Amino acid sequence: MLRGKKFSTYFDDSEVKGLLSADDVEKEVQQLKRIDVDSYIQRVVNPSESKKRPSAPEIIQQLGSKIISEETDGPLYTAEIEIMISDQTRRLGFIAQNHKIQNGVWYPAHHRKAAEQIRFFASHSIPLVTFMDTPGAAADAEANLENQSHSISFLISEMANLQLPVIGIVFGGGYSGGAIPLATANILLSVREGVFNTIHPKGLSNIARKYDLSWQESAKHIGVSAYELQSQGYFEGIIDYSYDQPQKIKNIKDAIVSSVETTEKNSCKFLYENDFFFDHYRDSIYHYLNPSKLLIESNRATDRSPTGTLNIFGDVYRFMRYLKLRQRIVSRSIEVIRD
Repeated sequence: MLRGKKFSTYFDDSEVKGLLSADDVEKEVQQLKRIDVDSYIQRVVNPSESKKRPSAPEIIQQLGSKIISEETDGPLYTAEIEIMISDQTRRLGFIAQNHKIQNGVWYPAHHRKAAEQIRFFASHSIPLVTFMDTPGAAADAEANLENQSHSISFLISEMANLQLPVIGIVFGGGYSGGAIPLATANILLSVREGVFNTIHPKGLSNIARKYDLSWQESAKHIGVSAYELQSQGYFEGIIDYSYDQPQKIKNIKDAIVSSVETTEKNSCKFLYENDFFFDHYRDSIYHYLNPSKLLIESNRATDRSPTGTLNIFGDVYRFMRYLKLRQRIVSRSIEVIRD
């Protein structure tokens, strides 16, 4: 089994293209440490909140690939495009938050529709790319009445269970429950101005009110910039693209394509070196053939036919995503932040 083994050899992201070098990232991290709180907000937080910057759907449409289909439902954008991967024409699915509509804030209906689209991509074995760009999910009375928390957790479970390579890109604000489902990825990247945290700094300052921290101070103490998160291992890389450098959009495309290739290559290596996984796969197929009542309901909901059920590589993508998420999840106490 895997107990005691190092997972790093199965997560070699060195061949992902279009990224900043480790030296460039470290230089920016050191500069951010030296500036004051107001300068930090101006440099890190404000760019992602600009209304004038491009939206994720605009970037997807400019990748230079053939768009097979696309659909907009308020701040939810989905698309299917043809793109060259490893000298083959393949299809990629995209799910994105559009910050130019409702600030990229999703309601329960958007989460449920995204889950439906994800199942479609899964049934056709189409790798998925997500673009996060939101201050968080809707939290008003209407959203809560429609069971927002359940819609978010349901989308997280759908993403975690995907038997596909999943690439996540933080394109602007990647905060709270609005971003967490789309960050459930095999490879998680960000553009230069991306910011990410499981709670918006304004929300954290409310929770930590007794420590008399402003939300601006909270943001700097936590470190929400792509550079800080990359240095701490939350991101696999930062794409060399900035909102004011549209000519570098090719780096986004290169990062997407090479990330899919890397995920597939790593899965092959993992499977080759861990033959126990064939036993796990056999057990999974047996459960499909002889399902429990709960699994019968699950199969009915996801419309999993024998043709559309998982293959062994899909099982590996899912398992490796689980391992990667375990590496990313870290808790920090308020006392540590305050110090």
